[in-house]
Amino acid sequence: MWRTPEFVEFIAPARALPAFWRIAAALVTGFLFQIFAAVFVIGIIGVLVEGGSTAGAEPNGISDYFDMMSRGDTPFAVALVLGSFFASIGAVVIMAAWHNRRVETLFGPRRNFGLYFAKGALVVVGLYAIFALCGLISNAPPYVPNLPFATWLPHMLWALPLLMVQVGSEELMFRGYLQQQLAVRFSHPFVWMVLPSVLFGLLHYDATYASPAVTWGYVFWAGVFGLLAADLTRVTGNLGAAIGFHFANNFFAIMVYGVPDDLGGVALYHYPFGKADIGFSLVWTLRDMLYLFVSWAALRLWLRPS
Repeated sequence: MWRTPEFVEFIAPARALPAFWRIAAALVTGFLFQIFAAVFVIGIIGVLVEGGSTAGAEPNGISDYFDMMSRGDTPFAVALVLGSFFASIGAVVIMAAWHNRRVETLFGPRRNFGLYFAKGALVVVGLYAIFALCGLISNAPPYVPNLPFATWLPHMLWALPLLMVQVGSEELMFRGYLQQQLAVRFSHPFVWMVLPSVLFGLLHYDATYASPAVTWGYVFWAGVFGLLAADLTRVTGNLGAAIGFHFANNFFAIMVYGVPDDLGGVALYHYPFGKADIGFSLVWTLRDMLYLFVSWAALRLWLRPS
């Protein structure tokens, strides 16, 4: 029931070297690589931005850059956050190497990959358009203009490719590497669908939100998103639909309707609240959960049933 023929083909490359110690070693080395790569890159950026001095590479300088990234309230800060996911791609390459695998095998078979990507993205875009036309977004309450369209549009030249890096690296790691390698070791879908999604959700933990309720609400939302993306991967047998679904959701969350102090620096509009506003944050988390389920359900109807 859970293992569609497409999914069996998807996980086939993971069967060669499936030992659990390799998964553990891959996770540890991948995590360490990401940490050191992020600090190194941000330190280099600090040096360059500070006019070639070493001040930006000092711990205080790096700390300042991480603080700026945590707010994401300028286009440069958003570029730093999204660009940092190049380190995640490097980590995935290292993780796959523990199993003597090439990173492209994590994407799954190429068959219908582009079609599934397009469907995943178009469903989200279509639903946001419907909600906007119905006034469910624009009038409850009104969004605050951030960047003029003439300023916003050129930013998309760098923001969209970097957004693809961010989305692609997360899908490769969680729905590619982890889902494949765990699925060949364990038969129960709780292990290869739910556990990677829980980890995905926990990595979205942000203690700077207004309250623990908002913080854990966002973690829960991210975990559910991961579970739905895992289901799309299970049904289609590649990452196409999950990447398209993820890309479109993040495009609207970062590039169109952003939270001012939470990666809203390059957004066309801002939500009328920030991280410190408990009421609005909770309402919008619930609203986004509704959008997520509706778009996933619509996409599942459009894809081949399992």
